[in-house]
Amino acid sequence: GCQRRAKAAAGPARRRRLSAATLSMDMRVWLLFSFLAAVAPMAPRASPRIHNLSIFVKNMESSMQFYSLLGFTDTHRFTVDKARAAWLSTEDSAARLELIELPSWLYDREGAAAQASERQVFREGLSHLALDVTAAAKEAAPEAPRLGPYLRKLNDDSEERFRRSLTLLEEPEQFMFGPELWETAVIRDPNGVRLELMSLETVLTHKMITWKTAEEEAVEKIQQEKKLG
Repeated sequence: GCQRRAKAAAGPARRRRLSAATLSMDMRVWLLFSFLAAVAPMAPRASPRIHNLSIFVKNMESSMQFYSLLGFTDTHRFTVDKARAAWLSTEDSAARLELIELPSWLYDREGAAAQASERQVFREGLSHLALDVTAAAKEAAPEAPRLGPYLRKLNDDSEERFRRSLTLLEEPEQFMFGPELWETAVIRDPNGVRLELMSLETVLTHKMITWKTAEEEAVEKIQQEKKLG
């Protein structure tokens, strides 16, 4: 009877020792994985960032004046299909506003008829959201042009995960935005929002000014007259 009691008493003690040993092993494994995660973290996947919010405007000068009240100044000037355009930014934000001036002919009867026939309506207000995908595009294709391979990868991911293909509105194309050369393409989200995907290719060293405001032209004219006088 004493031997049975001794064995019975030894059973819980043995189980306690085994449990302690198991816990100790679990702790060692956990510490090992924690150490490996700390010394060799997984590289994060590059994500797009908001580049600009594009707005169609009726008058470029008055629009630039209005946004200057909010601290925006123009940093890049360029043309979009012969229309004056500019990027505006503030000192505290990397995101930009893009202003695109609608041509005057859109406001007459012929312009309205032309829009109706082409099923493209240009109105003052929000145009599209632009995303800078340069880092993500470099992962898809190290060498430029990159948007084609990036779009194919994006479409493959969409079909695999959601069984839906992307809606591509505009094929990849190169554009100059001031001194910067970008490759852009336009897709549409499920709500009909136009998303411009942008990949930076190169930046020129010299400054480019493609147009001037009426006030700048007037000042320049006065300066030229003073020189001639």
